[in-house]
Amino acid sequence: LTGYRALVAESDCDADRLMRDAGLDPVVLAQPEAMISFRAFAGLLEQSAAASGHADFGMRLAERQNSTDIMGPLAPLIRSAPTLGDVFAYSAIFSLGYSSAIQTSFEIEPESGQMLLRAEIMIDRLPNRRQIIEHILVQCQSAASSLSGGKARVREVWLSHRRLAAPSAYGRRFRTTVRFSQLIDAVMFSPEDMASWVVSRDQDAFIRQLGVVARTIPDEVSDFARDVRVLVTRTLSGPDCTARAVAKALGVACRTLNRRLAGEAASFRAVRDGVRRDLMLHYLAHTGLPLTEIAARLGLAEPAVLSHLCRRWFQTTPRALRKTLVQHSASHLAQPGTTVPMLRVP
Repeated sequence: LTGYRALVAESDCDADRLMRDAGLDPVVLAQPEAMISFRAFAGLLEQSAAASGHADFGMRLAERQNSTDIMGPLAPLIRSAPTLGDVFAYSAIFSLGYSSAIQTSFEIEPESGQMLLRAEIMIDRLPNRRQIIEHILVQCQSAASSLSGGKARVREVWLSHRRLAAPSAYGRRFRTTVRFSQLIDAVMFSPEDMASWVVSRDQDAFIRQLGVVARTIPDEVSDFARDVRVLVTRTLSGPDCTARAVAKALGVACRTLNRRLAGEAASFRAVRDGVRRDLMLHYLAHTGLPLTEIAARLGLAEPAVLSHLCRRWFQTTPRALRKTLVQHSASHLAQPGTTVPMLRVP
């Protein structure tokens, strides 16, 4: 939370009150090494954006923070890594040990051949994620630039929500194309960016820190339901979002998948419904996508199924729910200095 109190004070807001409203003890603002829950941090950013009237609050806070310091125990490893590709690769490997709430992963974007760094929220019932996603992606841009001595930069940005702030707010931070209402949240780098040398690289220190991190931060966190949720999220809009297909992707039999989920008090249907519910809220509240497109992204045959699920989960229609969510968001952004009740998911 470095820089948070000063940023909030600039808008004449009460940092202590905002912290308490988000379920956080204000005393942690004076403790740079203190760890807070990801869910509480996400809520704090949304509350602070509404109270301050700054729709780009998450990005503003990211600008005031050191992009490697906030990685906690991974910071020494990151600073001594040979190349920027190593930085992001090892960050992805150990990210779940640092925070089980978010996962980063690399993949090649087929159309451009660029390297896509995807950021995925791993916890459910968190529809208010816009500010924290923008905060994370600005941190990625900042890290790429500072670690490479200004030689590497983000080439394109994908956000799964609609634009929150003025176009200039994104242009100033990313200096590249930013696309909204996308299927995923990600930043794109060129292969040359990933090959950029880290200016503070130190091979001996890197090898030592790799050993330290490997001993203290697990590269595998046992949470089978979480792994299933990741695959469901990635395949939801296609034909492979079935228990059989997900089990195959995880290298287990379908019966084993069901048994292991049951051991964590879950089921494949419950996981898939949870992903659909969270994404339905996200798309209705934070994008302008038509209902036909939302239904397709949720892997539903037609909008009628979307309406059925919406009535089942929220006792209203998709259009009525969207209107309520949009009005709710707009009314609080129009009244800086107030706090906004966080959207709860049943």
